[in-house]
Amino acid sequence: MKILIMRKGKLFLPLIALSLTFGLVACGANNDQSSDCSKCGNKQPTTQQTSSTPKKETIKVTAADNKVSLEPQETVQLTAKVGDTVITDATWETTDATIASVNAGLVTGLKKGEVTITAKKDGYNAGTLAITVTNGGVIVQVESGTSENNAITFKDSHNVETDMVDAWPQNAVLTLEFNAKKAGAYELHVFCRAHGGYQSTNTDVFADIMEVKINDTAVTLSGQAEGGTFTDYKMADVNLVAGKNTMTIKNLAADADDGSTCISTIDLFEFVPKA
Repeated sequence: MKILIMRKGKLFLPLIALSLTFGLVACGANNDQSSDCSKCGNKQPTTQQTSSTPKKETIKVTAADNKVSLEPQETVQLTAKVGDTVITDATWETTDATIASVNAGLVTGLKKGEVTITAKKDGYNAGTLAITVTNGGVIVQVESGTSENNAITFKDSHNVETDMVDAWPQNAVLTLEFNAKKAGAYELHVFCRAHGGYQSTNTDVFADIMEVKINDTAVTLSGQAEGGTFTDYKMADVNLVAGKNTMTIKNLAADADDGSTCISTIDLFEFVPKA
C-alpha cells in the first residue's frame, strides 16, 4: 500500500509542472495580442499618430488701375497673385462669355451685364473678381442739377437761364450738352416718373408734347409714356458725334395746374448704343 501511494505522488507532480508551463505560454500569447495582460502584469506602450493637411493659399485677382467696369469692346488686364508671386500659368474662366470674354487674364467687355472672372491653379484656392459691362451709353440727368459732368441750361419763355429743370412752361426750350466717347447710332430713351404726371388714366404721346433736336437735326419721336411710375421709354433712333453733342427739347404741352404732363416729370435721358 505504501508503494502505491508513492507512485501516485510521482505522477501528480509532473501534471502540476505541465499546468504551470501552459499557463505561462498562454499569458505570453495573450500579451502579443493585447497592450495589457492582466495575468502577466505586462503593459505595452501605445503611440498615437496625427496628420494635418496644410491649408491652401487663395489666389488674389486684381484689375489694372482697379478698373472693374467696362464698355463693349473695352479691355482690362487682370493679374493673379499669391502673396507677392504672380501666377503666370493660371487658368481663367468667365461665368458668361457673351457678356465678357477672358484670355490669359485679358477681359473684353461684350454686352451689358455682370460676370465673375475666376483664376485657378492646382494647389491653390481659386480667386475671383466681379466685372460689370455697361451699355456704353450716356446718361443725362434732367430733374435737378447735372450728372456725369454734362452741362444743363434751361431757358424759359423770357430767355432767362435757371437750373430748375424739373418742369418748364409751354414753348420753353431745354438745352442739354453732353459728351459721347464714340460716334454712331444710339437709341434715345427717357426715364420719367409716370405718364400724365402721377395720373393713371391719360397717356402722353411724345411727338405731341415735345420737339427734340440733336446737333440741330430734328428727331422723329415715336411711342408714348404710359404705365407705372418710374418707367424707361424708348423715344427715337439718333446719331451722335464723338465728343460734344447738343440736345434741345421744346415743351409743346399746355400748362396744367397739377403739372400733369410727362415732360414735367422727366428724370433723365439716356443714349444707348445700337448693336
